[in-house]
Amino acid sequence: MLVLVLLAALAAPGARAADLQVAVHTARGQPVRDAVVTYYPRGGAAPGPVRFDWPYRMAQQNLQFDPFVLVVPVGSTVAFPNRDTVRHQVYSFSPAHPFELKLYGRDQTRTVRFDRVGVIALGCNIHDSMVGFIKVVDTPYAAKTDA
Repeated sequence: MLVLVLLAALAAPGARAADLQVAVHTARGQPVRDAVVTYYPRGGAAPGPVRFDWPYRMAQQNLQFDPFVLVVPVGSTVAFPNRDTVRHQVYSFSPAHPFELKLYGRDQTRTVRFDRVGVIALGCNIHDSMVGFIKVVDTPYAAKTDA
């Protein structure tokens, strides 16, 4: 399992961009899916807002959060569309950003802006088995592992 992260600026002046391959494994050597890997260059990240190519969306679909783990830059607004035929009440008690989205139904969307770096654990007050995570980062060098 590899994560490819483009490193645009390492520490030294004149450093060239490179691909970094990261393998994340358990103590028993098993690959870890959905692990978030971040990198902070010694010289600092390039100035400007952090942006990623994927949608900042945490859907409720088939009575689960999709994706299970979402990586977004600090200051992002994340959409929470309900694609199920039942209503959901999404919440988080995470210190980085506690919130609650009151009951809403199919084809409705709510949004939340995340202004602090951290891990946001998600749940649904109606469906206790629903769990998901949002990792809010302040570096453009972030990705999550695949299978």
